[in-house]
Amino acid sequence: MRNTSTPAASRASTVASDAEAGPRVATIFVWRRTCLLSSRLHHDTRTARPAARRDTLSLAISGDAPTMQHPTPIDPRDHAVYRSDKMGKATLFRSDRVMVGLNAFEPGQEHKLHAHAGMDKVYHVLEGEGLFLLEGREAPMRAGALLIAPEGAPHGIRNTGAGRLLVLAVLAPAPA
Repeated sequence: MRNTSTPAASRASTVASDAEAGPRVATIFVWRRTCLLSSRLHHDTRTARPAARRDTLSLAISGDAPTMQHPTPIDPRDHAVYRSDKMGKATLFRSDRVMVGLNAFEPGQEHKLHAHAGMDKVYHVLEGEGLFLLEGREAPMRAGALLIAPEGAPHGIRNTGAGRLLVLAVLAPAPA
């Protein structure tokens, strides 16, 4: 069970195996004003104001993290899902255009070298230290580091530190 008494306690909590806490999927609707998209202004000609656009988002919630309405400022660390058997994942936001998620590693865990066809990925290290795995080499990482992996570029992550490693992952477009 997740301790939500403080953000630190929440971040320190661990969601156990799939049997105890499998992923749930919720559909939420987001209304927003679209002012600039692809360098063009989109206006409602009747009101000369930016047109409202409704996006349907599937927000995968791992463990017992709450659903989120966007835009909402959050501390991603409060939504991390750590697993003892493999890298933990949590999706913070998803649309057809982008997916924002968390990859959470216990010491020694790894996300093996892989590449994506038709998709770019950005990793931003939030906590911990380890290695970015790249084709033919490894690069050290720590909190604050950023890696951009364009389409087809092999990349991965290994937690070589003594503590947990938390990485924000942004994929565009979102995986199918």
